[in-house]
Formats: sequence, structure tokens, C-alpha cells
Amino acid sequence: MHIHLPEPYFKEPESNINDLGLKTKDYYMTRDVCKVLKISPDTFRQRIYRGYYPEFEKIGVKRIFTLEQIKKLIRITERLIRNGTFLSS
Repeated sequence: MHIHLPEPYFKEPESNINDLGLKTKDYYMTRDVCKVLKISPDTFRQRIYRGYYPEFEKIGVKRIFTLEQIKKLIRITERLIRNGTFLSS
């Protein structure tokens, strides 16, 4: 007796991942930015309120970011770490 089984299923890796490891979208949310910066949303908001980061566009009460804005935040964060303003994680 022979039992024929179907070929195993392998999920194809996501091809729409950008160079920051996020799914490619037109706009990103605070949680996406925090994932890249490796900080909590509360820490992110505090840094905006204290003037370390610029304020960004909001839709209602939610901030939205472009990929270029996230890259700008990375550069700002790296500079502030080099200057000793932030501790590196």
C-alpha cells in the first residue's frame, strides 16, 4: 500500500520589506518608528515634547511618518547618542 502526500507548504518570504525591516507602506505609525528606534511609545512621545524630535503630521490624534522621516529620526537619534544626550540601548 502506498500513501501519496502533497508536497510540503513553504511560505514565501515577504518581498515588500524595506531596508529598515518594515513592510513597505506609504505611511507608518508611531509603533513602527518605535520598533526601528528600539524605544517605547512613551519614550518617543517624551522626546517630541522635550524638543529632541520634531513634531510630525497627525491624522486625528495619530502621528504618521514617511520612510524618509523615519530615517531622519534615526540620524537625529544617532547624533544625540554620540553627543551623550541619550544613552545607547
